[in-house]
Amino acid sequence: MAPPYTTSWPIVATTENGATWTLRTLHEYQGSSLSAVSCPAAEDCYAIGDDPASNGLILTGSPSSSWRRYPGPTLRSLSSVACPSVTVCYVVSNYGDVLETSDGITWRSVHKGVKGEDFASVACPSVNLCFAAGSNEQLSGDVWSSASFWKPNTAGIPLNLPMFFGIACRSTHSCVTVGAGGPNYVVFTTDGRHWTHYDDTGVGHALHAITCVSSGRCVVVGEGGTILEGTP
Repeated sequence: MAPPYTTSWPIVATTENGATWTLRTLHEYQGSSLSAVSCPAAEDCYAIGDDPASNGLILTGSPSSSWRRYPGPTLRSLSSVACPSVTVCYVVSNYGDVLETSDGITWRSVHKGVKGEDFASVACPSVNLCFAAGSNEQLSGDVWSSASFWKPNTAGIPLNLPMFFGIACRSTHSCVTVGAGGPNYVVFTTDGRHWTHYDDTGVGHALHAITCVSSGRCVVVGEGGTILEGTP
């Protein structure tokens, strides 16, 4: 399952470069748990999670306006969302499911998870290419790609990693995923197919999330107050 950095139904937004924050309480969704958000534009955001009945919840809105729910296939444990454009977004679940929208309104299922699949995070470097990171039936860290119809892409991934928690892409085929277990917490690819572990992080804590900029530098955060910065 994804690491516990969910909240219980509020959304906090800023429109002043982080100087001030506004709490947007969604009373109609009290008891819901929001787990991830993606904003492909300043006034276009998508938040995902589960409602009180444990059904998948997809909200759309902006930092300066109200939020509303979009209907979609009935799923549960939505864990991550990535939007490579204003209208194209992908959502993954802790059961290996993948939802996609191409108009920002209508959602459809593009992959039904098989036994043991757990997608904790998704990154989409383009509208036609996404990577999901998580764990498989053998409880080993794994990566899936839309280019391979959401089949595992394990070449070079150490077998002693039980879980990937976060993934980010610096360009179309250059991505980095982070997780927990064993000495190799950071794994990266430069071609989208073959993965290499980076075993000199100097930390022994689980790493939960990562973000990267186009220049190639990435920032990783994890347990024990860990913050890593570098170019894997």
